[in-house]
Amino acid sequence: MPFDQVRAVQQNIARGFDPLGAAFAAVRSAEERRKSGAISTSQQIVAAMLDWAETAGVPKRIIEPGAGSAPFLIGAARRFPDAS
Repeated sequence: MPFDQVRAVQQNIARGFDPLGAAFAAVRSAEERRKSGAISTSQQIVAAMLDWAETAGVPKRIIEPGAGSAPFLIGAARRFPDAS
């Protein structure tokens, strides 16, 4: 992949776009993804989860509850930069 395409993907990820999730959704229907538990977490849900977590204080450790492109982990790392 040429550098300009890589940079465009990085910028989209920084804006909250999930290219891995979008690609997966393009090749598997929602019904197929649900059967295997493969659901993506929207940025709105991530933000709500992090808002809720922040009410308990600043965490020392963050654990990603899923996999994929890790939208929760990325959001948490940005919100709580001192957490491991």
